[in-house]
Amino acid sequence: MATMEKLTHVSEINQLVSQGKEKGYLTYEEVNDVLPSDVVTPEQIDDLMALFSENEIAIVDTSVKGEKIAAAKGDKKDGAEDDVQASKSDSVSIDDPVRLYLREMGTISLLTRKGEVEIAKRIEAGQDEVLAAVANCGLTIREFPSLTEQVKNGEVRIFNIIQ
Repeated sequence: MATMEKLTHVSEINQLVSQGKEKGYLTYEEVNDVLPSDVVTPEQIDDLMALFSENEIAIVDTSVKGEKIAAAKGDKKDGAEDDVQASKSDSVSIDDPVRLYLREMGTISLLTRKGEVEIAKRIEAGQDEVLAAVANCGLTIREFPSLTEQVKNGEVRIFNIIQ
């Protein structure tokens, strides 16, 4: 990941990571203030969020800092308090698209290896279903002899048929 390597060489981001490691969290405001102006693509922001995640740095909202920080550190709050805090954070208007993106990305957890394997298996099973449906389709069965002749005569490559 060239972008990740590029991000880790930026001194401001290294300073931000150090600060986040000390506190265990960073606020969106801190990230946005230090964020270089050239980090604007979703991929770059994803890389930055992955960097924070790898270093176990939580990103918290500044508007309800005390409550979010406690939650990020693992302290449990009463369910009613969580609902109140969630409604407060939802009502905060955000004009900066980068801050909005960071806020949304901070709420989504990354896939684990087990999750990736499950998704890969579901994709493979879906592809197998599609292949079975195509193979059992009446049109495929009718066209098969014609395609066989075209391959024998060199008119069509078998690779093109398989695709």
